[in-house]
Amino acid sequence: MKTNRYLLVYMGEGAMPSADVAYFRASSHVLDQSRRCLLVDDQAEHLRELLRIKHQWQFQPEQLRKPLAS
Repeated sequence: MKTNRYLLVYMGEGAMPSADVAYFRASSHVLDQSRRCLLVDDQAEHLRELLRIKHQWQFQPEQLRKPLAS
């Protein structure tokens, strides 16, 4: 099965809840994190299932941008 890289973005107030971060780390392959999002390598269907109980989170595909030529 094909996997993709997605950003899980926390839409709630303040920093991401540590319990949510632990939940995603135990359930998915977390590659990196910032103050308000996690970069994960997983299938979209699996992420949708995980987010069914985490209503303050959204996910979107990672978008890589080419640097502008100078």
